[in-house]
Amino acid sequence: MNRLDKVLRKYFERGWIISEFVPTKNTYTDLSQTGNMDILNNPDLIDEIIEYYGWVKQVENSNAVKKSWITPMDQVLAETTSAFELDPSTSALFSHKSRQAAIRNIQSHHELIERNAAGHYWINESLSGNLIVIKGLSAQLLELLQKERQSNQ
Repeated sequence: MNRLDKVLRKYFERGWIISEFVPTKNTYTDLSQTGNMDILNNPDLIDEIIEYYGWVKQVENSNAVKKSWITPMDQVLAETTSAFELDPSTSALFSHKSRQAAIRNIQSHHELIERNAAGHYWINESLSGNLIVIKGLSAQLLELLQKERQSNQ
């Protein structure tokens, strides 16, 4: 396998993946929609929880917007190039075709591939940064919840 083939394989294994963020928020939704948030008896903690889930919603919305932006580019890439012939998850379906011809096709569309790769990199880096923020906020909220629990024991 030559260098270009390795680079393309790596790209199609991970480069055009869109990372997902699907938080679990059943308890928060139940408490906030039923008005049962008052069971916490701590207005500051309630505010912190609401603020936390506001951040979660913001990250969800941001990722959805970015996905809606990149999806048409992915569609053009899939329709215009031999991308599926080189993607490891679908390449077996094209085993009757020349891999070298598919690589030449991709090379002829290198600008589209570069823009697509840059778009996916941007989306995944943005989500990664957002998840680091959410992780920090989660740790802070967990600490507040533990303190609240200890004070109520």
